[in-house]
Amino acid sequence: VLAPRIPGLCPSKRVRVDFDEIVYRQLIREQMRVLDFLDGQHSAVINGMAGTGKTFVAIERTRRCAARGERTLYLCFNTALRDYLKADFGNVHRALAGKVDFKTLDDFVAAYAGVLPGDFLKRPKEERLDLQTARYAKAVQRLRAEPSQFPYTQVIVDEGQDCAIAYIEQSGIMDALKETVTAKKNKTGNDSSFFMFYDAFQLVSFRSDDLAELPRVIRESDCKLTLYKNCRNTHSIANAEARGILGGDREPEMAAGALPGLKPDVV
Repeated sequence: VLAPRIPGLCPSKRVRVDFDEIVYRQLIREQMRVLDFLDGQHSAVINGMAGTGKTFVAIERTRRCAARGERTLYLCFNTALRDYLKADFGNVHRALAGKVDFKTLDDFVAAYAGVLPGDFLKRPKEERLDLQTARYAKAVQRLRAEPSQFPYTQVIVDEGQDCAIAYIEQSGIMDALKETVTAKKNKTGNDSSFFMFYDAFQLVSFRSDDLAELPRVIRESDCKLTLYKNCRNTHSIANAEARGILGGDREPEMAAGALPGLKPDVV
């Protein structure tokens, strides 16, 4: 009897879902402080565990740069992530989409050194490694030789820990990108910049005998920031991410304020 006369007294499940989506997408205070700080930096590396908002911060930084009329290169390693971010950014910020290129690092290398052969995955591991090493070296050589041809004033690298893969690190491509973009004259009056977002707990290696170590561009960065607070994942996921690191019953700081979430039914 009362519910129809007092809207919102008994919120529907759809309302609760919409509210959770707002919380899911909202940048919390910690992320906003990082974004504001980045405005005055030529380069920085930003660390954070899953759910701390690295990609959200990276996308918001991308939006701000595009809104100023700057050409921005957004690099990641996962093709699914590239496709999702490109589609989502285009839908949400349609007027700015033309200012941003979402690419995997291999997409970028292909523009400078050619695409991989069709039978690449069928070749022996060592041959694949040699081929990638040669391609990345060629891309770096061209990038350094033709800096005026580089069209971007902003470079944002997501999943930066994956640059630790030996042939990527040894090529020096991240150093070349950083040097090229930060040296560019920016007609908008803002600083040209290079930012890398990474998760130190998700290092990968192309070969099992490689020593996993953070990329040089991260280790030698003058500006390092870390995100701690969870702004995306549920409380359970936030705790699972840190399991085995903290030990005992300690709860990670990133779990504070996370949505409780619902346990899925396993049939």
